Amino acid sequence: MNVCGPTGSDLVAASAAALAAASLVFKPADATYSAQLLSTAQRMYTTVLKFRLAGKYGGLVSESVPQTSYAFFSTSFLDDLAYAAAWLHKATGDRTYLTAAMAYKARSLNVETDKVRTFNVFNYQNSLPGVNLLLAQATGFAVNEYTLATKGFMTVWMTGKYTIRNAAFLSVVFAKHHDHPKKYNSWAESQARYVLGSGPRSFMVGYGRTSPTRTLDKGGLTNGYEGGIYV
Repeated sequence: MNVCGPTGSDLVAASAAALAAASLVFKPADATYSAQLLSTAQRMYTTVLKFRLAGKYGGLVSESVPQTSYAFFSTSFLDDLAYAAAWLHKATGDRTYLTAAMAYKARSLNVETDKVRTFNVFNYQNSLPGVNLLLAQATGFAVNEYTLATKGFMTVWMTGKYTIRNAAFLSVVFAKHHDHPKKYNSWAESQARYVLGSGPRSFMVGYGRTSPTRTLDKGGLTNGYEGGIYV
């Protein structure tokens, strides 16, 4: 947060979401560490709101750290705020976060449509598929916009790196709340197996005989950052 300053709402909010989610993972085994993660997530989320009060709300991390725009060019932040609020609601049960998540999701749809949803993927540029799933869970998978959006996302069988890391993960979570979970679990497993080498080659660095030597992102395809450019 010190590096980003007030122009890093996207990164700070996404980090808050990650820590809130991690707090749930560690809670059964280490309650103290879980509480620390959650407390940090809440402080980070509050920091973004303070940016807003200071009149600097909505800045992107690329505005403070331009080097990041080459590899991970984010153009939105409201979807990240919605994602952070949704995870904080799941971790705390505080409905204030739920209300905020719904509001930020609606605002994102209204003002970030062209930027965020160019493709139906769940990645650093678009957190809304994850937001919809969390809000569908929070509302008991009632017939509403969140449940319908989640079901719609699941009908689009994605391919490539975003599938295994994100869409397949959402598929496993969604399966727990579906009448026919085997379909979604089997698809997610097939994607994992394909990435690990069930097809012509492995797509995970260091795994399998034909694995790649560099990660599949722009940062991994360069030799570093020097003099203001990637080389």
